[in-house]
Amino acid sequence: MIDDAPSWDPRTPGSLVYHSAGIGRDAEGHFYGLGPASVLRLDLDAGRLETLIEDDAYDYLAPKVMPDGSVCCIRRPWELYRKPTMLQSAAMIAFFPYHLVRTGVYLVHSLSM
Repeated sequence: MIDDAPSWDPRTPGSLVYHSAGIGRDAEGHFYGLGPASVLRLDLDAGRLETLIEDDAYDYLAPKVMPDGSVCCIRRPWELYRKPTMLQSAAMIAFFPYHLVRTGVYLVHSLSM
């Protein structure tokens, strides 16, 4: 599991919300990808964990609890991470000098202003 972006619940002392995503592995135990992120609430005083928002089609990230009890978070479509193909890797290598020069031009431009 990857747990990230904890935030205290202003209504309940000792309670926080965060997003969590499961780690997928292949048959050999190598990293394959992350599952969809869901929002969970952890009550430290009671030792209770509850799922607030969860959907197989979306990631729910960076949750915050508002004073009225509503939960705000970023929702984005979930996609399984795919390793770049050989052609994509070759394109990244071939275009590296272009991106390096472009970065230098933007840097000089921003420093000249």
